[in-house]
Amino acid sequence: MRLIRTTLLVFLCVSGLAFIVNNPARKMVPTCYSDGYACPGGCDAHVVFNSEDNGTRNAFDPSSDRDNPKRCRPGRPCRICFSEEESSCMTVTYRGPGPQEGIFDFTPAFYEENCTKENLPEPLLQVCRDAARRVEVLKKRVNCFETPNDPKCVDLMASATKRKAVDQPLFDECRTLGEVKFNQKYADQPALQRTWGCNYEMNGSGGGEPGSDRRLLLPAACGSNSYVGRDGLDCCSNDLFAAALLQRECADFFPRK
Repeated sequence: MRLIRTTLLVFLCVSGLAFIVNNPARKMVPTCYSDGYACPGGCDAHVVFNSEDNGTRNAFDPSSDRDNPKRCRPGRPCRICFSEEESSCMTVTYRGPGPQEGIFDFTPAFYEENCTKENLPEPLLQVCRDAARRVEVLKKRVNCFETPNDPKCVDLMASATKRKAVDQPLFDECRTLGEVKFNQKYADQPALQRTWGCNYEMNGSGGGEPGSDRRLLLPAACGSNSYVGRDGLDCCSNDLFAAALLQRECADFFPRK
């Protein structure tokens, strides 16, 4: 899911005339996310990114251009560029604001749709190559989704299943009441309060990281036979390619033999 700034302008005054020059594009990093019911568009093939990067030389509405960029709108095509090079640009579906500045966050469906295409921007090609290699590694490991009773999986899967079962009634109640009424009901229990479509905790616990107030994805936000990963950021399932893209988030579900 996960401040608004239009393209910064530098004003150069020469002989009393003002010229407007766009800041050069930054180097953007591709990542992957999959946060279950919180994922917009049904987690279809799309990108999300920080509002600070919207309407810049890195991300702009295709009806405009890099020199006069307009902001991309959710649910519409968006022209994204990983760097100043024109070869780093492509048009994708934009679903809204996302992570910190400098990151293009894509869904597994996006990579599945694009990794086999030619002429992908180099940063995406590298992600696709790395994911393909990791899939082969995961194939040689224990798959806890397929063998939940394996000695290396039984405790992990029992814990994941229990956490989801405990959270499910709260998730359903929040969806029924709506976030405002739900959070009012549990005003004296801040740990139960929810946000972002009832999918995330309202008050960040940071996943145990000292000094962190990061809001974590809650167990019932993940669909059938899908569970929140080790860092509380994404949903993990029996999808090797998605697990490879999400890397350490889902690694626990595929222990070494």
